[in-house]
Amino acid sequence: MAQKPFILNVYDISWWHFLGIGAHHSGVEVHGTEYAYGGSGTYEIVPRDSENLGRQFKFKESLHIGFTDFTDEDVKSIVESMSSDYRGDKYHLINRNCNHFCNDLSNVLCGRKIPSWLSKEWLTPVTLEHSLEASISHDEANDI
Repeated sequence: MAQKPFILNVYDISWWHFLGIGAHHSGVEVHGTEYAYGGSGTYEIVPRDSENLGRQFKFKESLHIGFTDFTDEDVKSIVESMSSDYRGDKYHLINRNCNHFCNDLSNVLCGRKIPSWLSKEWLTPVTLEHSLEASISHDEANDI
């Protein structure tokens, strides 16, 4: 069986940029379909179609993660089986988001993780705390 490319498509989320924060949405592209996760659960879109995602999303880049031996039917079945764990009502901006889904799907389909800058992005309590502390320190220094 021929191996198929396993691609991670990354999108900027513009409404976070208004807050001065960088955040990204991601989706997994394999066999010509992009799989992702959000508040409605898992879903399929045309790869790199940021218009389908909404105005706040802008396609940023595609990252080649690896290859998969799974067929298109296998992938659809795997995503369907993951859908019970990735229901819309289980979505959480910090603890269970699109990047977590892509990381889990990547592990299953090609045995690799997505880049850590996406899977462990700024949106953690510790990082937010450090960002706020740095911002306060910067503001205090400028007041002197």
